[in-house]
Amino acid sequence: MGKKFIILVFALVLASSALSQNIQGDISEIKENLEYLASDELEGRGTLTNGEYLASDFIAKKFSEYGVKPFGDNGTYFQNFPLIVSRFKPESHVDIITNDGNLTSFKFKSDFIIDARRIPDKHFMGSNSNIVFAGFGITAPEFNYDDYADIDVKGKTVFIMDDEPLSEDSNYFRGVKPTQYSFWGTKWRIARSNGAAGLVIIATPETMERGKALGDLGSEESISYHSNENDGSNNRIPVICISPELAANILSGEKYDFEALDNLFNESKPIPVFDLSKMINFKFIIEEEEKMSRNVVGIIEGYDPVLKHEYVSIGAHYDHEGIKNGVIYNGADDNASGTAAVMEVGKNLANKKKNGRSILLMLYSAEEKGLMGSKYLAENSVYVNNIIANINMDMVGRMSEDTLQSIGSRRLSSQLGDLVEEANSETSNFVLDYRYDAPDDPNRFYERSDHYNFAKQGIPVVFFFDNMDDDYHKPSDDSYKINYEKIAKVVSLVESLTLKLSNLETKLVIDNQN
Repeated sequence: MGKKFIILVFALVLASSALSQNIQGDISEIKENLEYLASDELEGRGTLTNGEYLASDFIAKKFSEYGVKPFGDNGTYFQNFPLIVSRFKPESHVDIITNDGNLTSFKFKSDFIIDARRIPDKHFMGSNSNIVFAGFGITAPEFNYDDYADIDVKGKTVFIMDDEPLSEDSNYFRGVKPTQYSFWGTKWRIARSNGAAGLVIIATPETMERGKALGDLGSEESISYHSNENDGSNNRIPVICISPELAANILSGEKYDFEALDNLFNESKPIPVFDLSKMINFKFIIEEEEKMSRNVVGIIEGYDPVLKHEYVSIGAHYDHEGIKNGVIYNGADDNASGTAAVMEVGKNLANKKKNGRSILLMLYSAEEKGLMGSKYLAENSVYVNNIIANINMDMVGRMSEDTLQSIGSRRLSSQLGDLVEEANSETSNFVLDYRYDAPDDPNRFYERSDHYNFAKQGIPVVFFFDNMDDDYHKPSDDSYKINYEKIAKVVSLVESLTLKLSNLETKLVIDNQN
């Protein structure tokens, strides 16, 4: 065996050992940060809770240790933003009025459930509206199905069945498991997009079994973003869920009664649409107060005197679900993983000092309430117009260590997509999965995390996540299930991509509009 060969092998072993030690060092700090963020002490990091403030203080302290400078309000790491906390008062009720003027009142919690996450706008309440029965309330072009095809529901309340059409075909609705069209949120958005003034959902037996939890849901506080009365965003229609017994009462004497509709559902026959003779009036009583939440924003200044005034932004939401019914939802993967990854990238890049453009590290709150922290940052920060790209990490510590979901990298700039592939091939060599990247993806992942608020501003984005489903929004999303090696690989990819972006001679070319 030649002497040169032995030296080469020895050098490679040393290099491999040094790399392994470096990765282990990275993993050690990632693990330490994540385990604290996902600990019971932080009580699930719920928006506007003490856990949120403990988490944001911890992130800011670490930024300071890492040499990441503050870029929030008044020289701090915090960008404060107002949210409206609302709740339904117990005396909220709904009136049903017959065509001869008889009125029956139904009470909140005892007769119907309100989804407190969707506090309706006041102008939808207090006046009578006609009622239209609209089947399942679904418009699903991919299944050639539309309950709204032959009816006009503008200004009317839509009465629908929960769930979706029964099917044994895995390519048609719930052949395998429920699609997004069975979700209340989807039904609510479809009704609203058709101009409805309200939505009433008839509960399934399964929903009724969860009645207590849903009743508690209606008693929770709702957190909402400030809306401008003139910007068209105040279109949240009221939505309630009623029992089959109450549905039978309301449908009595109508063209189809509840029993007939329920039989059609169980027999997998088409559900009709028709007008009811009765009217409805939502008389919800809501109390509101304003509270302050906060994003955490740090900066690693660029070395180039010209490019330093432009930014590459790296973000993740640090909030989670908080405590529900006395149970802590620690959110280890969602999204302590992304938060810890941003912190680690920030530490490494602040140490390397190789970025021409400045790098913004942005940890958002209130993502779980509707992307509110990133929405505020994207709409109210003077520097946003100088952000050339946004990299978002939301759940990056589970599933296969070798695979990573990549969404949005070519939606606005194919150049960004090329850079993602280049950085990946030079570092972590993930199998990048683009299955959810299509504009017609029914899961709408592109619209469901914080990068979307930057994409709406015309900023190229890429969203990395792991597609963990088993423990999603469950108290079982705990840190012992995290794959820290995978997070370290994500960190390596994002570091490389960020440096490439920060040192481009010009901004990314915008050549798509998806």
